[in-house]
Amino acid sequence: MKKSKLRIITSIAMLVAIGIILAEVVQISYPPGSATFLRFSLGYITIIIVGILYGPIYGMIAGLIQDILGFYVATLLSLFLPWVASPGAFFIGYTVNAVLYGLISGLLFKKTFKNEDHIYCVLSFVISGVMLFASVWFFFNPDQVRASYLTATDKQIIAGISMAVALLMSVMNFIYYKKPVEKRPPFKMVFMLTILYIITSLILTPIWIVYFYMGYFSSVTYVSFWALLPIRIVKMPIDIAIYSAVLPRLLKVSKSVMFAEE
Repeated sequence: MKKSKLRIITSIAMLVAIGIILAEVVQISYPPGSATFLRFSLGYITIIIVGILYGPIYGMIAGLIQDILGFYVATLLSLFLPWVASPGAFFIGYTVNAVLYGLISGLLFKKTFKNEDHIYCVLSFVISGVMLFASVWFFFNPDQVRASYLTATDKQIIAGISMAVALLMSVMNFIYYKKPVEKRPPFKMVFMLTILYIITSLILTPIWIVYFYMGYFSSVTYVSFWALLPIRIVKMPIDIAIYSAVLPRLLKVSKSVMFAEE
């Protein structure tokens, strides 16, 4: 039992360390140097892996530790590495986001039910269709993407990429559907990533930015909650597609390493 617990703790510590590197070093922020408005990162992927492999409790712990340690690591690295954005003041809201990644992934993969792959398959097609519709709409209505730090061309480029990715996701869902179950990534994974994105990026993060972060540290609220949503909706297919492509492979590698001697 002690050996098993030690192995779990060691495995989680390794994944948290990798997650901090992915979140704080291997990331893209726009505008450059901003850690708040528009950010592409794979930092949460290790928290998801912990939740899937070890359950929601360990997933929550991993999210908590990674976010707090990551804040101090990013603060230090931003002094020496120009591409690492300074996180500014510590805010507990983003820690809640990280904890939710471990909790929800752990809960969804803790139990299975009959015909779940078929159900998640249908949900994945619906989700990719909605994302495609949203990205097409914003592509032809870039003025609805209220982001002062983006030019009209920037908005159309991001919406165009999002549209292409959403279309690709629809095609990939169809290709996966035609494959045998054992040779395709679980549709549950796409559903999980979408739910996580909606809860954390579309709902919670704009709340943290507007009503808590800016409201606490500034006497002026520069943006509204609704103004932050369009660019995040446009960004959604890109994030989900990247995570969907990387997560199954990293999960497979993690399983082979973590459980090699079991």
